[in-house]
Amino acid sequence: MERMAPDTVAALAAVDDARLHGYAEDELLDAFELERITDLRNPAREAMRLKQGMYRWMCV
Repeated sequence: MERMAPDTVAALAAVDDARLHGYAEDELLDAFELERITDLRNPAREAMRLKQGMYRWMCV
């Protein structure tokens, strides 16, 4: 498990819906990909609200 950089969490949390949809449109993302990004952004917002960090877990 690795802690995400606080700047990364803050930047992700700051992305509003309009910007997120614009990015998805520019990058030709489908609905599933947009949902995955939103599913990452929302916990980042919660972490910022609670003044906590986020961690990522990887498995190979």
